[in-house]
Amino acid sequence: MKRLNFKVLFAVLVGSLCIVSCFKDDDEKNGFFYKEPEVEIQSYSIGGVGTCYLSCKIWPTKEMYENNLPNYECGLEYSTDSLFRSSTKIVFGFRFGSSMSSNYTATGKVGDLYPDSTYYFRALLIFVDKLTEEGQFFSGDRFGNRYVNEYTHIIKEGKTVSITMPHSADVNKYVHASVTELGPMNLNIGIECDVNEMINANLNNFDCSLEFSEDSTFSDNVTVMPFHFYFSEKEFEFKYLKPFCDYYYRIRFYSEDKSVSYYGNVIKVSTPALKTVNGTPYVDLGLSVMWAYYNVGAHSPLEPGGFYCWGETEELTLEGTKVTDYFSNSINYSKYNEKDRITILQPVDDVATVKWGAPWHMPDQGDIVTLYENCTKSELTIDGQKVVQFTSKINGNYILIPVAGCYTGGQYMDWDYACFWTRDLNSFYGMIVHSASSEAVRLTTYNTRSDCLNVRPVVELNH
Repeated sequence: MKRLNFKVLFAVLVGSLCIVSCFKDDDEKNGFFYKEPEVEIQSYSIGGVGTCYLSCKIWPTKEMYENNLPNYECGLEYSTDSLFRSSTKIVFGFRFGSSMSSNYTATGKVGDLYPDSTYYFRALLIFVDKLTEEGQFFSGDRFGNRYVNEYTHIIKEGKTVSITMPHSADVNKYVHASVTELGPMNLNIGIECDVNEMINANLNNFDCSLEFSEDSTFSDNVTVMPFHFYFSEKEFEFKYLKPFCDYYYRIRFYSEDKSVSYYGNVIKVSTPALKTVNGTPYVDLGLSVMWAYYNVGAHSPLEPGGFYCWGETEELTLEGTKVTDYFSNSINYSKYNEKDRITILQPVDDVATVKWGAPWHMPDQGDIVTLYENCTKSELTIDGQKVVQFTSKINGNYILIPVAGCYTGGQYMDWDYACFWTRDLNSFYGMIVHSASSEAVRLTTYNTRSDCLNVRPVVELNH
């Protein structure tokens, strides 16, 4: 009987020890300290486009809790490489306090992740001493986290968790762009943002822009117009466009470091053709006359066209003009002289009228002065051709005058001048716009009628 009691007592004692051991193991996971620290990712959620929220739990040791708990921080390492051979390490934007319980859950946020990509995450337990902080081994990000460099002491690495990010953002769902005004040389694009939807999708962490180009691939000559989604509505104006030309625009969302971008649909818009008189296009600058889009003898505003002596209707050739008295030193011109007292080119001698038909004609002095006073002037090089651009202060339309020099004495002079005739006979035969880099764009007179300049016609229209 005594032996039986001893066996029973022994069995009870062993069982009790097992129960205590089990409770101890369970208690360690519920708040009692481990002999070794533990850190794990407890949960995660996709918080909108390109962003992930992760909750990490730390089980500190008794020594950590009692002595240096404020120096320990919860961090995270993530990479597209499951072996973390190239990774980013961050510390969440807050740390333990000495009054915290023996286990603690910290929540961090990681953004700018690529869509349709799998990332690998693991929690980190990091010891941060004063030397580490003073040595500035951290740099911040826009979520309040701090990047960790290799010198920071990592105490523990948790188990790896893989997370696959969803598809890219449907930009067109959140921002709507449309043409609100369209002309041959300018257009306006209006922007409307669904602010609440962007915030719900965490897109408020992205910058926004409108991209505009003549290139449908947006690889060349792209105009970028940044905007903030919280303005709700905005309008952009694009000037100096080509008539009868295709342009393209799209909305872009991009991360602060531009490593992640989302694009909306590419939308094509075509500027209308210029209006014409007798088949020749003109530009409305808001002035008393309409200015031709290009010179006589040209087919685009970048071509100089023909060179003509004043009053001649045939283009200069290398052999000279047909009217030989224009090259003599005599003042006895055959027409428009002191005898006939004609001071305005007649239609039969106005090359603009002869080549293009009435009502086209060379501009008057007043037309040129009005053009000069009501436009801003700028010197450009387009496709290798120097031009002077006259942009209307009234409506923003423009004309281009090629910098083409002139002929004098039958010889071509490659001067940095943009020259064209007026139809007036006096000391103001024509206009020269100096475009040399050493001089400002300015108006000067030209009074050698035997020289050869370009012709830019004008036309009056009855509105």
